[in-house]
Amino acid sequence: MLTHLLTTVLLSSIDPDAADDDTPIVVVVLPTEAAGLPTDRRALVFDTIASRITSDQVGEGRVVVAERQAVTKAMAGMPADCGAVATCRDVVAERTGARFIVRASVTEPKPSDYAIRVELYEAGKADPIASFEDACTICSEADLGRIVRERALDAREALLRTLEPPKEVVPEPKIVAEPKTMQQPVRTEVVRASKLTLAGWGLTGGGIAATVGGVVLLALQGSKAGCPEDPRGGQCIPLVYRTVVPGAVATSIGVALLGTGVALVVIGKRRDDKRASIAIVPSGSGIGLHGRF
Repeated sequence: MLTHLLTTVLLSSIDPDAADDDTPIVVVVLPTEAAGLPTDRRALVFDTIASRITSDQVGEGRVVVAERQAVTKAMAGMPADCGAVATCRDVVAERTGARFIVRASVTEPKPSDYAIRVELYEAGKADPIASFEDACTICSEADLGRIVRERALDAREALLRTLEPPKEVVPEPKIVAEPKTMQQPVRTEVVRASKLTLAGWGLTGGGIAATVGGVVLLALQGSKAGCPEDPRGGQCIPLVYRTVVPGAVATSIGVALLGTGVALVVIGKRRDDKRASIAIVPSGSGIGLHGRF
């Protein structure tokens, strides 16, 4: 009595939804739609699809195919192209307790030429979950079986994706960098010398050099330049520097150049002071220059 009571309590505590998880999912394979195709080849298409539509990948026995006798009984009174009509498919699915329907059609436009289509439907829905087409020319029975087998495997993969959808990949949160603080512009005066100033400095340098050279020449005036031997014999011939004229010329030219250069430098400096300064502005991508050039 106590054992019976404990068993009753345990059974009542089981969630009904959890128990339904073990209920197999039934797939019904409709008879092959193939007008004019020999009976043995229609049977080949049906058996190939029925044997390939399930596997361990789709739930380890959780998916089963409706038995042929049950399909034949469910198709009683139904048209041969039942798979093309949604209401007809749903009736067959209801009679066999199936959730999914597989429809296969084979046409033979020419002898030994086949066009194959395999479609996977879910009961209650008009549009197919997946549809696969193929064709072969001058095909043997083995070729037909191979193509049907490959398309049946495609339908099985579509069934697998429907039962076990791939997990949604959650994108990693993006790290937003803190906004960079723009540095205040640093104004630095950069003044470029004008051509007038540069010419003035050149003349000033040349004037200084010429003046110094002239002074040196004037200082050498009258100094001894040596006493070479007299080729005719006797005492040596004393020589002295005569540099008054070239010294005076060099000095006068140097003074003139020096004065002109100084005047040009003064005028150029005044013009440079009136020119706008250039602002050097640092930024995140480098250094910018602003101003007139």
